[in-house]
Amino acid sequence: MKELLYEQPTFDNVYALMNWVQKAKVDMAMMNSTLSQMVKVILDMRNQLPVANCNATKAKEIIKGILDAKAIEDIVNHMAIAKKMGGLDTVIKCLIKDAMKKTIAEFWKFYSKEKIEMVKLTKELKEYEKLPKSLKVG
Repeated sequence: MKELLYEQPTFDNVYALMNWVQKAKVDMAMMNSTLSQMVKVILDMRNQLPVANCNATKAKEIIKGILDAKAIEDIVNHMAIAKKMGGLDTVIKCLIKDAMKKTIAEFWKFYSKEKIEMVKLTKELKEYEKLPKSLKVG
């Protein structure tokens, strides 16, 4: 786009650039809004983590054992282990907490990369905004 404007700074080209800049501004605003909404959801999720202290790996084994049980005795044995950990409720809360923590961690990795990209795009957009003013159209 820049090259075209420097080679042929016509009204049509400048108008096309200005249209593109306006669309890019709207897109940037929507992306910023979406990221802000995602941050709010993640912060809410973090504040709503279940209170459960147990080993998530062990909790997964118990639930898998119950679901894969071929006999009532297997279910009873796994339920006894769950009871030692605080009950089935605690085991399930532990699994949910683990999944939520992983989701939150993945989001912050994504967010930090996206935030860097948004800063770059905002800077680039500002440069494109200034471009039509610096051209001599004729």
